[in-house]
Order: sequence, then C-alpha cells, then structure tokens
Amino acid sequence: MILRNCPHQYKRIINNFLTSFAKDKCYLEKDAFTYIERLNQNKRMSLENHRLHTAALKWYYQNILGMKLNLKVPYRKRSLPNTLSFEEVQELLKELPQRYLLLFQFMYGLGMKIGEVLKLRIKNVDINNGRIFLDKDREYKIPMYLFDSVKTHYKKRQKRYIEDKKEKNCFIPKENRGFSTEFHEQPFFASQKRTKLKAYKGLNGRQFIDPSTLHVYISQAQNKVKFNKRTTCMTLRHSFALYQLQNECSEVVLKEYLGHTDIRQTLNYKKLIRKVFFTPYEMLQDTGTVNQIKELIYLQRYPSEQGLREFIQQVKKKSDSKIAIAENDEKWQKWLVKAKEKKLNFIESASESDSSMSDYIFLDLRKLSSCKVQKKIRTIQALFSQSRKKLLICSSVENQILDCT
Repeated sequence: MILRNCPHQYKRIINNFLTSFAKDKCYLEKDAFTYIERLNQNKRMSLENHRLHTAALKWYYQNILGMKLNLKVPYRKRSLPNTLSFEEVQELLKELPQRYLLLFQFMYGLGMKIGEVLKLRIKNVDINNGRIFLDKDREYKIPMYLFDSVKTHYKKRQKRYIEDKKEKNCFIPKENRGFSTEFHEQPFFASQKRTKLKAYKGLNGRQFIDPSTLHVYISQAQNKVKFNKRTTCMTLRHSFALYQLQNECSEVVLKEYLGHTDIRQTLNYKKLIRKVFFTPYEMLQDTGTVNQIKELIYLQRYPSEQGLREFIQQVKKKSDSKIAIAENDEKWQKWLVKAKEKKLNFIESASESDSSMSDYIFLDLRKLSSCKVQKKIRTIQALFSQSRKKLLICSSVENQILDCT
C-alpha cells in the first residue's frame, strides 16, 4: 500500500497496524481502540510511544480512510516554562528592531503565539472596534497602549497595498484554496519584499513573514542584554500567562483566553508562582520580629489599605525591628551610599519573584505606586523572608503610595 505524504515515523506504525488484521478488511473505529489496548497490555508502551501511535492512526483514518477517529491523544507532561520579569522584558524590547517591535508587543501584551501573530490577515483586525479575531472563536481586545501603533501600521499597509495593486503584485493565497488580490485577505504583518507564489507561476505578492526572522532577532537581542535566561518568542507568552495568574486571574478564564485544549497546560504556570512562607527557625527570634511575621501573614490573607498603613506606622516607632523605614528621600539616599561605601551584601529589589538571599534588601515602594495593595503586601512579605539582617523600605510619599488600589 502506498502512503503518500505520510510522515516517516507513521509508516512503520501504520504498516504494523494493517498486518495485525486480516487482508481486505473494512476498518472501523473500534479496530484502532483494540489495537492500542493490545499494545498497552503486551508491550506496556511509554507515554511518548503511546502518543506517537495514536497520532499515526488518527492520520491514517483521516487522510486515507476519510474517517474521523475519536482516539484521545495522551497528555504530554511539560517542563516548567521560562519567564521574564518586567525589567528584563523592558531591556529586551529596547534591543529589538523598531520594524518588528509591534509583533513582539502582541506576544507579550496579548499572550499570542508567534504563529498566531504572523498568520493575522487584515480581516482578522477590526480597527473600528479595536478587536482581533483568532481561531476557536477567540477574540482579543486591542489595549489602549497598542491601539495607536496598530492604527499607524494599518494605514501603512493600506498605502503599500495601493502601490502593489497598481503594479499587479498583490496576490496572496487564500486560507482554503486559490488566491486573492483583495485587501482584507492580505497579511497584517507582510514581508518587505514581494515574492512569487509557490503554487501559481507568474503571480507575485507580499507574503507572510517567516518565523525564523523573529527567532533570529530575539536571539540577537538576548545576546545584548544583561540577563542570561534562555529567551524565545514563546517566553513572552509564558510571561504574560504568569503575570495574569499572579494577579488573581481565574485559570478557567486564562485557559479559554490562551486557547489551551487541556486545563493542565494552564495550571503548569501555577508551579512558577513562588509561595512565601516562614521557617520555624525565624520564630525563635525576638518577640518583635515574630509579631511582625504574624502581622504580615494576616495582611496577606486580609489585604487592606488601612492595615498596611498601620503596619508601616508601627514599624517606624520600633528601632530594633528587622524592617527600617526611610521617611524621606534624603535618608533613603544616605542608606544606599553607606551600603555601597561599606560594600555590604545588599540588593535593590521591588519584585517578589526575586529569590536571591542578601543581608540587606532595599525596597522602594514608589516603584509599586501603580500596583494594588495586595501586591505591595506580598512583595514586603517575600523580601522580608529573604533579608538575613534588615529590610529597608522607602515610604517618603506614603499617602500617595498606600491610597493607590
């Protein structure tokens, strides 16, 4: 039997499947189930081998027999994804070329895959209502901070399309069959050079951007920045998903938004959320520190503006506390200069995700002025457990900081 366009690994599996039954048999859906069950009983297949056999049989039934096989592919366990902090993304975006910046902003700002961004057509972007339409009935709202950039890019595409149409170089393959010259079928992100259509001779047009182009630029940007994390286009999507879960977004809502088929894909991000806890040894310290630990745990469970304000006021009065408060900017700068002159083991951090331990940690609450109270409390609690000697907090504009929700 000739299997045309069949993936190489599938051929062996399909031939074994056919030889296990009588010749000239009319294959039904139950035969595929029986075959997989028999292999599991006799050979005890690994998870990866089970997935491969299932995918091969589904391909055979769909492409050769013309039947839809409802054989479920086993879930593949995924490793923990790489993510970036706000500061790292900021550094990365500065190094990326301005021409492709909007594509990367879509990945980080909307959590889109590289394939979803590059396959966008003009008809998928509704400029008037600020919407982006994807497959699986997914719909994204264009954020206000991206709307002007999207609108400018849309107008540029219109001008370029008019020029291409005059020269009869605006042919683009349709999603199903054939080709089109209409504006709504054109790629939203098109290549700079006009190329020939592979299936149609003598027809030219601006095609979709090749994914390898973006992979090259993001790897070049990674080599220029300070951090050493492995960064790909999917890292931006992972960072978006983690941020949503950290801000109390429902896993079910996020699953539908990202287009995951299995909720376990979404829950995999929850493993990256670092839960802060205090060791029993810390409870052996002085009574003042123990009380502060208890107050922070209580604030974490019941966050409120008033509670955080009272906690800050109490810490100011205690000189022997593990937390020190700088009431003004002058005092804060003196602390920093002193720490640098004495070469103390200290870090400046405003992120709860920073897991590095230090003797002294400087937390400038002004950097969290736009965040919710819950995030401020969570950050103080996390850095409190990471500082060996002292957590120094700047609250010079206390009313503005603590009143922000």
